[in-house]
Amino acid sequence: MKSSLVSSFVSLALVLSVQGAINDPCTANGQPGICITTSDCSAGGGTSHVGFCPRDPAHVRCCTKKCNRNIGTCRFTNTCTIPGSYVLTGLCPGPSTFRCCMPPPNELRRAEEFA
Repeated sequence: MKSSLVSSFVSLALVLSVQGAINDPCTANGQPGICITTSDCSAGGGTSHVGFCPRDPAHVRCCTKKCNRNIGTCRFTNTCTIPGSYVLTGLCPGPSTFRCCMPPPNELRRAEEFA
């Protein structure tokens, strides 16, 4: 009884360690992203990248997205830390902590000149 309980616990621990969590951060080709389902990524206008959420099921991939006329980048708000940068809501797939990070206004004007 004791050994089967230990065996069950070890099996459960192994399954949990192999399985990653949806909404975990990821990076694909230098772009910040979020591990979400391919359907949620597509519905949110993002691009799914294979192999950057290796502990997740096949239908969960790293989702990246440029936002607001390709000037901003969807990323976790706690990583939008350049002085003067700001976040916009409703433009990115995933949870409310994953938003469009816009560059500071002086950099934004330069980016708009080339858009």
